[in-house]
Amino acid sequence: NKQKLIKLYKKMGCNPSKQQIYSVTEENTNSTSENQNIFVNPDVDFNTFTEKFANYTVIEEILKNFEKNPTQEALGFRKPIDATTCEKHFTYNSYSDIKKFATNLSKNLIIQELCPTSFFQEESNFSFLGIFARNCAEWLLTDIACQLNRITTVTFYATLGETAFDFISNQTQISTICVSPDNVKLLCSYITKFNISTIKNVILFDHSLFVPDGTIKMMLNLGLKVCLFSELIKTNTLHENMKLNISTPDTILTLCYTSGTTGIPKGAKISQNNLINCINSIFESASVSYGLSDSILIYLPLAHIMERMNTLATLVHGLRTGFLSGDVRTSLSEDLELFKPTVMIAVPRVLQLFRTKILDQINNLPEGCKKNTALRALRTKRENYENDKSIKHAVYDQLVFSKIREKFGGNIKYFVTGSAPITKEVATDIKIIFSVPLIEGYGLTETCAATTICHYDDITSDNCGGPLKGIKIKLMDVPEMNYNSKTLFDGEPSPTGEICIYGAPVFKGYFQNQEATDACFDSEGWFHTGDIGRIMPNDRGLKIIDRKKEIFKLAQGEYIAPSKLESVYSKSEWVTSICIYGNSFKTFVIGIIVPNRETVLKFLNRKGIVETKDLKEVANIEKYFNHPEMIAEIKAHFDSMAKEASFNSLEKIGKFFLCNREFTIQNGCLTATLKLARNVIFKEFENEINELYY
Repeated sequence: NKQKLIKLYKKMGCNPSKQQIYSVTEENTNSTSENQNIFVNPDVDFNTFTEKFANYTVIEEILKNFEKNPTQEALGFRKPIDATTCEKHFTYNSYSDIKKFATNLSKNLIIQELCPTSFFQEESNFSFLGIFARNCAEWLLTDIACQLNRITTVTFYATLGETAFDFISNQTQISTICVSPDNVKLLCSYITKFNISTIKNVILFDHSLFVPDGTIKMMLNLGLKVCLFSELIKTNTLHENMKLNISTPDTILTLCYTSGTTGIPKGAKISQNNLINCINSIFESASVSYGLSDSILIYLPLAHIMERMNTLATLVHGLRTGFLSGDVRTSLSEDLELFKPTVMIAVPRVLQLFRTKILDQINNLPEGCKKNTALRALRTKRENYENDKSIKHAVYDQLVFSKIREKFGGNIKYFVTGSAPITKEVATDIKIIFSVPLIEGYGLTETCAATTICHYDDITSDNCGGPLKGIKIKLMDVPEMNYNSKTLFDGEPSPTGEICIYGAPVFKGYFQNQEATDACFDSEGWFHTGDIGRIMPNDRGLKIIDRKKEIFKLAQGEYIAPSKLESVYSKSEWVTSICIYGNSFKTFVIGIIVPNRETVLKFLNRKGIVETKDLKEVANIEKYFNHPEMIAEIKAHFDSMAKEASFNSLEKIGKFFLCNREFTIQNGCLTATLKLARNVIFKEFENEINELYY
């Protein structure tokens, strides 16, 4: 039974830290899957927890905080001095300021008819407002204002690309879009290139951001009506008797767009109740809490659900929230030192950069006592972590690592990471350098960013933790990939399969895309993620090990659809066959290319390397496949194709190699239906891939 299973698993593999134990708690006899196991958090009754928050909304919880903590410092930003410099301190709006600004904005949006109701053919009517902006106080104030009057935000971000911008604006028919000054030029170029006629109004974020000369004129020249944010947050005499229509649990708070396998983005409908369930589930499952003395710097893109959910959680719990003052590459370091956050939300790529920078600083110290002490401190703490999972040291924490922590403000209590897997080496070093836990979670846009999370006290970094208290997880057998409920890990039972999710945080479907919605939900209401997971035998935590669908994440957390890229690059005269590879620990994609040997021969003739034009007369053309001039020429050609196809920077082939073997059915690189057998190809060329990445 349940209690016996829990007691059994608690005896398995526990280390000195507190470690969550997740157990099989029921048999789903009606499941169509051969895998009958359903995993839930054993510390709570799923139905009781779900019913508890059934009528909750994000906005009501935010308003409660506004009333409870009106004078608390809330939204912080560094006032701009000019286009490149800001003040050396943060200025704050209090929660009472936020309530006033957001209420005024919400009413002015209605008075000026900036968010008309449309899409009556959907289950609900929608009033949309687009946001195409960098992180800033205005972003969050707009989010609150929309929730106060059942307006659904439509978020845009540059890495989706210009084609996606055109698709989203056309699908939603937005008439008004909010924009930060740095995105105005890009916005105008999109409107001009695609002749976007639906966008009539632009709200320019000018409350905390610098507006360069000519910015407004650029939009006026396109016939757009420009509204200044600073004017819209002012009280209007028409406001006195105006009532707002507060969002309900089923109100769609946002359309959060995510790229699909075809490259066409899908707008996930995230409701008020979806998000508040997720927020409450995270805090209760991880045993963490936010208090009035806590602070978080918001620097990850708010158009992504992970930072959006986290930021709304700060409003619910009453934190001090700061916003990045500029580009993350140039501003993050100084902002962290000035703002002094207590909680750090970071994707693995950022943590990797932190680690690299810190280790480089240590290695670049002049030879001598200081460097030797730092290296000894690092070595000792790594050894201690391997031995007993300890992350603190009585001497070295103060002598060496305190100086590093001061560069990050000196107050960080723990890190939270998600979006992509983190390597064990990075996770370990972050924990021992900062002497704080690193909490890892797993989720998707469709689950409001979280599905599983580790406990605050679990510092093992062996997996992504167990299900949130409001979530059930089921692993579906994938016979063609040899994943099933009977698999073993180190000789112990360790079920594997496609991760399927059930619970209140699961989204309401894709906007105007019933086909895609139907494809990801089964008849029992389980959301099929396409991710392959393993239930680890020691603590029953979930580990992500593969991907069922032909789509993967890079270290930045962005999805890449390889078939989309292959359909373009395969048109190159240099290519006979191509397979795109990438993984969640790396920042760029690799091209595995079977070259067109005739094109290679043309190059060799052009350079005078060979004289014959008959391929049969060239005994070993493969020896020229690494010719540096040819590689450079092919790279330039691919970059040109990427630009023509409007690929974003992550969809460009970062590195590639020309292989001397064809992709055939006989060698297993093609399936019987002539599709790429990706797993076979990746295994076949594993050494070449590793060489390019390392």
